[in-house]
Amino acid sequence: MDFDKSAFGAVEPERLEDQLADDTGILGMVEHTAAVLDLDTQLLTVSGRGGVTLRRRGRQWTWPSGTTVDRDELRRVVAGWVAGRRGRFPMCS
Repeated sequence: MDFDKSAFGAVEPERLEDQLADDTGILGMVEHTAAVLDLDTQLLTVSGRGGVTLRRRGRQWTWPSGTTVDRDELRRVVAGWVAGRRGRFPMCS
């Protein structure tokens, strides 16, 4: 996901990140994409044309359509516990 062309418009993601606490990430997606968070199962399911991107302090992780992510995995990413690990993350920059 290119955050420069996302729903954030002309706002640079770095400027947003500077205003957030260190343990906070930005969740974004492109049009025609859904991120459904089931509060009972604590799972995020991605569907539609694109993917869901989680951005934290200049790094991005993207989960494509058809992916299911559990809450703990999202928390690990936001906490920075997976820095440098690509493993389950198809797109990490």
